[in-house]
Amino acid sequence: MANGHGVIRVPDNQICPKCNGSFKRVTLKHASNIAFRCPNCLTVPIRYYLDIHHKGERVRIFSDRQGKPLDTLQRAIALLSHIHYEIENHMFDKTKYVRSDLQKFLFENLIKQWLDLKGKEGIATIYKYEQFNRDYFIFFKGQDVREIRTSHVHEFYHQLPERLNNKTKKNILGALHAFFKWLLVIEHVEKMPVFPKIEVITPDWQWLDEDDQNEILSAIPENDRHIYTFLALHGCRPAEVMALKIKDLDFTHNSVIIRRTFSGKSHNILVEHTKTKKTRVIPINPLMIDTIKKLCKGRFGEDFVFLNPRTGKYYCKSAYWEIWNKARKSVGKNIKSYEALRHSFASQRVCMGYDLLRIGKILGHTDSRTTQRYSHVNLESLRGIMDITPVSGASSDVNNSKK
Repeated sequence: MANGHGVIRVPDNQICPKCNGSFKRVTLKHASNIAFRCPNCLTVPIRYYLDIHHKGERVRIFSDRQGKPLDTLQRAIALLSHIHYEIENHMFDKTKYVRSDLQKFLFENLIKQWLDLKGKEGIATIYKYEQFNRDYFIFFKGQDVREIRTSHVHEFYHQLPERLNNKTKKNILGALHAFFKWLLVIEHVEKMPVFPKIEVITPDWQWLDEDDQNEILSAIPENDRHIYTFLALHGCRPAEVMALKIKDLDFTHNSVIIRRTFSGKSHNILVEHTKTKKTRVIPINPLMIDTIKKLCKGRFGEDFVFLNPRTGKYYCKSAYWEIWNKARKSVGKNIKSYEALRHSFASQRVCMGYDLLRIGKILGHTDSRTTQRYSHVNLESLRGIMDITPVSGASSDVNNSKK
């Protein structure tokens, strides 16, 4: 059947299942359409293809844009009509129909490429991305990424399990957004879908004052205490301090370079960059200079600064948490180490009057809004301003208003 730019044909390997004869083009008696029949058995083919001529090139199309085979004449006629429309309106793209090109643009094939690239970059969240792909992105399996629209992304969001909290859903959508951003950069999609906005209520962080913090630190075995004290006095992320090497220390200027971290689900993969991929130099707290020097004496630059005395190796995630939990339980405190050390470092200094900009630089924040979360602590440091004697007459006005 012809339609301007193309013809419907039957593949050469399609033969009559009864007599093994070839299918012939026939004209139906009561319709203007052309069909295909076996002249002897009147059977019909179960596969068709379109023979398209476009810009001097011959294109054979065996399936529609969703990869469904042309298994009926009606499906082939509908697709040919649609392609004719696309050609007339300069919209035709053969890669959306040719099977070899379709495979190239399938969601599952491209996201595998993206995950491989992210794995080589050594990003800390790669295991999360792989989990999201395994558990949730199967929703997009078989879809051409060029055909995924805003409606599909929103449909994906609304079908996520209700048991997931908003923070997890936001992380899942964030990974999907990063993937589509990569597709846009490599010009596999022309524009980004619009992603739903997910509100996540950030809970107030727990934190400890110096007395409560020191109570837990004192309960930690002396041979383990150095790494937790360093965290309390410098506000670093635990994985950054676990990855700290002697060569990162500069005792001439009493400073330390934070430039690598442990990542992965078990924090056992050493990567040569921080969470933010930015190196920062911070001063060593004077209270720890002598301790750090003793720990480094007689050792080499590639050695880790803090070693687990039981293994002689760096502190693994499980050992670090086990030591902390045992100590905080022994003094009756229910607080995670991240809050008790990193958050408390920032909160204590906010209360001391240090500005958020300098605190953010020590913590390694790339976005000032992250540091701004500590501003609520300022309320405590401002209370003293209200503890003043009222001016003459103000006290009597207050008393009169209560009568």
